[in-house]
Amino acid sequence: MKIDKRLLLAFVILIAGSVIYKVIPYETRSAFLGAPVLAASLFSGSVINEKKYAFLIPLLILFLGDLVMQLMHWNNPVYSPGFYSGQITNYALIISLVTIGFFTNSRKYASILIGAGLTATLFFLMSNFMVWAQGYGLHTGKTLNTLYLTYIDGLPFYKNDLIGTVVFSLVFFTAYNFAFTSEKSQKLA
Repeated sequence: MKIDKRLLLAFVILIAGSVIYKVIPYETRSAFLGAPVLAASLFSGSVINEKKYAFLIPLLILFLGDLVMQLMHWNNPVYSPGFYSGQITNYALIISLVTIGFFTNSRKYASILIGAGLTATLFFLMSNFMVWAQGYGLHTGKTLNTLYLTYIDGLPFYKNDLIGTVVFSLVFFTAYNFAFTSEKSQKLA
């Protein structure tokens, strides 16, 4: 497999930026909590030809971000720990969102917007279901009413993740399209 150096550099920047964003304290970045990793999942699923490698991008973002957070927690317990119970479930959920990118056309903005909306929506539905199923929510008991209340509690996060995922997706895909359109223009000149 031939590796495009510019694409590799783009993914290194994407991973580094997303990890840095992940370790910024929640109070400062609360508007778009998981947006970069959700957008990166969509992006990598869409633009990486070898689909088995597309799953590595969000996995690296999650693991490196959690590792940095854990190191910060050990240094200052005020920070949230990077590693926690139920983490594997969260990793599996986010990595599964890469498959939406398989059906997202990286050159069509309507496809990107639909993919970003679907990614944020599925994340909201699945993550809140997991919160309810594992008993971590504000409401006790596993009834349809407490499931409903768990989704209601998650709506502010959904709104912010939806907006953030759309914004970060547009940034990632626009930069990617610009880089590769510029390359084609230079070859034609």
